[in-house]
Amino acid sequence: MSAVIEFKDINKHYDDSDFSIDNFNLDVEEGDIVTIIGTSGCGKTTVLKMINGLIEPSSGEIFINGSPISNADVVELRRGIGYAIQGTLLFPHLTIRDNIAYVPNLINESNEKIESDVLKWINIVGLDESLLERYPHELSGGQQQRVGIARALAASPKILLMDEPFSAVDEITRNQLQKELKQIHEKTGITILFVTHDIGEALYLGDKVLVMKDGAIEQYDTPRNVLRHPKTEFVDKLLERTKIIDQK
Repeated sequence: MSAVIEFKDINKHYDDSDFSIDNFNLDVEEGDIVTIIGTSGCGKTTVLKMINGLIEPSSGEIFINGSPISNADVVELRRGIGYAIQGTLLFPHLTIRDNIAYVPNLINESNEKIESDVLKWINIVGLDESLLERYPHELSGGQQQRVGIARALAASPKILLMDEPFSAVDEITRNQLQKELKQIHEKTGITILFVTHDIGEALYLGDKVLVMKDGAIEQYDTPRNVLRHPKTEFVDKLLERTKIIDQK
């Protein structure tokens, strides 16, 4: 497998904060789900937002398919990368159909293709086509989150960034969304980076788990190796509750 995303000697510093990311190096292989977990403020979202240019590194370079994103048109870059976050941030004045079709319309896809993609993704995320003419406030939280995922995927991006997308829904809905995401991944082979605070979610969803602390990588490995061979005391402590559950 080849690396679709590469972080090379990335540093990020803020003038008004002690937080920093120093000499961050990471390769994300094409088609993997990489779950990112760590304490609040450890840099998870910063790493995610660097990929689509929402945050620029202080130094170093990020490559997508071998090309440095510093040379890319940032608008085109973002249109080619799906982005789903907690709460979805759907456009309240647009129907579900128009929300899903938003990016394909921006990149001037044909009406026929847009309609085909809207119907494809509304079904893949497990929603009935009858919801397409409704507005976001008429849907439940779980339904809105599914629409957010469909919108992020509607332009058929090769990379999907997800920042705690399921944290605002109830546990049953969250479990359903996790299963649906794995099914979507199996169908599309898309590369996904998924930020979470839930170690169980990270282990269940990830092909690789990236554990971070204070802007640095504590461990980057398969869920099996993270669980059975934690590399640092921090990783081991993060896994304590999961190990207790496994022993019951």
